Amino acid sequence: MMFGNDATPEALTESLNECAAPLFIMSHGRIDAVMTSRERKEDEVVALASAQCTFLKQRNVYAFACNTATQLGQIAAQHGSIWLGYTGAISAP
Repeated sequence: MMFGNDATPEALTESLNECAAPLFIMSHGRIDAVMTSRERKEDEVVALASAQCTFLKQRNVYAFACNTATQLGQIAAQHGSIWLGYTGAISAP
């Protein structure tokens, strides 16, 4: 599990390489990427992009993040993942 400042793109990539467990994402998103969660939107960076879908392989993913199923989820599915997510904006539970 990664939270707060420990949830970096590098830590996510390392975790994806080490473990084949399902992935639950709760963050910000756009059609082509999951973004890091930061206090200011302009400080967000890409945490998971379509180029990294090869890391997902056959992994099941649930992304509670806006728009990520639109393009990113489709690309992940083409690499063998099962992607559950959203094609539009969502709000916090």
